[in-house]
Amino acid sequence: MTLQAGRGTYVRVEQSRTEATVAPVFYSDNGGLSFMQRNPVTGARSGTAKLIEARANLQELGWTEREWSMGAWRRQVDAGFSISRQDRGEAIEEYGAEFLGYLSGNLSLYGRYTRAERGSVRLEQAQLTANWQITPDGRLGGEVRQVSEASAGIGSDATLLALSYRQRIGARWE
Repeated sequence: MTLQAGRGTYVRVEQSRTEATVAPVFYSDNGGLSFMQRNPVTGARSGTAKLIEARANLQELGWTEREWSMGAWRRQVDAGFSISRQDRGEAIEEYGAEFLGYLSGNLSLYGRYTRAERGSVRLEQAQLTANWQITPDGRLGGEVRQVSEASAGIGSDATLLALSYRQRIGARWE
């Protein structure tokens, strides 16, 4: 079900339920000489998947003069849920939020946070990006990104700090 107030403003809610394995999923790591089945064949073979997503375009709603948009989502999938290639027998949970806005006619800001868990695997990311249009053909940008990942009890973290300069040359080159 989707409730929509405009092109970029809506709330969407979905729920699905399965009662059996859709299809076996096979994987080969040696060029097809042998295959192993990736999805479980025993255990609970029914499950539910739920999604809720909300997005808002504040300029479209008349709340801001400049373009500002934001969104958030959450998805939960039971371990027994089975649809074609998405059948690993593990529960999945994902959620996140993001925004994009223009502080002025030539300065934009983008931020995003996401977290995903599947079984014992976890991935978490946070990002903040800014772009400044310094001339009609030149743009300066910066990004900070933090990534944290854990699998089978082993974790790793990384941080990225990046700067960029883009110069448009003619109509097609940047």
